[in-house]
Amino acid sequence: NIKDKRDGFFGPFKNIIREKGVLIMFLVSLIFAVTSVLDKVGVQNSSPLFFSIVVNGFSAIVMFPFILTRSRDNLKLIPKSAGLLILISIATALIFVTQLWAIKLTLVAYVVSVKRTSIIFSAIAAYFIFKEKNIKQRIFGSVVMVLGIILIALS
Repeated sequence: NIKDKRDGFFGPFKNIIREKGVLIMFLVSLIFAVTSVLDKVGVQNSSPLFFSIVVNGFSAIVMFPFILTRSRDNLKLIPKSAGLLILISIATALIFVTQLWAIKLTLVAYVVSVKRTSIIFSAIAAYFIFKEKNIKQRIFGSVVMVLGIILIALS
């Protein structure tokens, strides 16, 4: 939110505390930072495919009770969307396995850096699909983040 100058230079940092969505995304990034390192340990001690099955299987078992109790009405929609859900599941599995494979082959920071370049595509999609405003500002922020990623990777 570069255009919002009332909070000064440290406004984005203040938003971490003030805005719930920003705080949640900040916490998500911290979780991903920790789990990426754990992924490296996991694939070093097994294989990308095995570790992927174990991690996602565990996640499914843990999440299943929450899904049953909180989404009972939405469970009826599953048969109608089964084909799409299967396609999304296959794509997600391929993404996770290839990410773990890359983590096994190189430094975690490099893999995460390449993966985070998707932020530019997310900003563009937000503009065209969700009609979000301030696309120039969002693209600029995304490019700054990607440049930071490149600098980290090159250092």
